[in-house]
Amino acid sequence: MAVTDGVPLFGLAVPTDVFGTHRPDIADPWYDLRICAPPGTRVGGAFVVDTPYTLADLATADTVIVPACHDPADPPCPELVDAVRAAHDAGARVAAICTGAFV
Repeated sequence: MAVTDGVPLFGLAVPTDVFGTHRPDIADPWYDLRICAPPGTRVGGAFVVDTPYTLADLATADTVIVPACHDPADPPCPELVDAVRAAHDAGARVAAICTGAFV
């Protein structure tokens, strides 16, 4: 999942619950969810994302989820746009939640 500053906490929590919970009753193997974010990324106005995966890691993903953005009037983070394009060019499915579609 692609995460940048300002992502609403709900936008991070829902895909994490859906794709990050092992669900052998639906499919096995299930998704290997990786939160990809620049260092120091803040979500929900208060939480700092602590992940070893950066946006560059999206290029090797099978599926990329782009959660809602903080303010759709702001241009998306160029690093995020480049990373999503690289993932798409490599054959990844790209899904967006709500205003994440603007990426």
